[in-house]
Amino acid sequence: NQSTDPIIISSQLAQMLKLSNELYNLSAGAFDPTVKPLIDLWGFNNKNAYFIIPSEINTIKASEFVGMDKLLIEDLTLTKVDPRIILDLSSIAKGHAVDKLSEKLTKLGIKEFMVEVGGEVLVAMPESKKKSFWKLGIVTPDYNYSQQELFLKLHLQNHALATSGDYRNYFVKNDSVYSHIFDPRVGSPISNNVASVSVIASTCAFADGLATSIMVLGKDRGMALVEALDDVEAMIIQRQANNKLVSYYSSNFKQFLR
Repeated sequence: NQSTDPIIISSQLAQMLKLSNELYNLSAGAFDPTVKPLIDLWGFNNKNAYFIIPSEINTIKASEFVGMDKLLIEDLTLTKVDPRIILDLSSIAKGHAVDKLSEKLTKLGIKEFMVEVGGEVLVAMPESKKKSFWKLGIVTPDYNYSQQELFLKLHLQNHALATSGDYRNYFVKNDSVYSHIFDPRVGSPISNNVASVSVIASTCAFADGLATSIMVLGKDRGMALVEALDDVEAMIIQRQANNKLVSYYSSNFKQFLR
């Protein structure tokens, strides 16, 4: 919508925008669904991806239309400060869909289920099966997709799990790898050696968005954020020399490694 007039939005979109704003504030701007102008500038998210490293001038120009603070969300209306602001909710949309499908199943009286959309998952187990678990695997973040193996297995009962990584959509130029995970604060792909982040939380949309946030924040700030949140655990896998992978866990993550 190329207008600064208030836009009537659905309750579903309002929910996702409210969560996006919460994640934007929690991550001090590391999570930002208005980042699409930058993603497009670099050639990602296009049917005919061309992948370029843009000039600093073009990056600055595109960044003028980035920032959740340039949106006003009130009830079921959305107002853009600038009509050229574009939203890309792909970093929470799959998680949101998982949550909505799970809600439907719960309302139907189904107590044991797994819902998965594009790798984002929510599982449920009834009280009568306290010793039963859903077994889920997290893949090794290998750039060679055909060689990916399980990095570890998790045992979950009533949790959501979301993983974000740098190894599914990227390009290589001058021996540097450029991922589709962007740092909206600087206008370029992340460069903190974080290969993947897996988050366990009560809702999949939050886990989905938080995993992306941590990818951008990096290991130290990302883990500090997780430790400050209730009922959230995470694993961060970082690349080191010679593509060696090292994993870091939040304080209570290992309870899910049975």
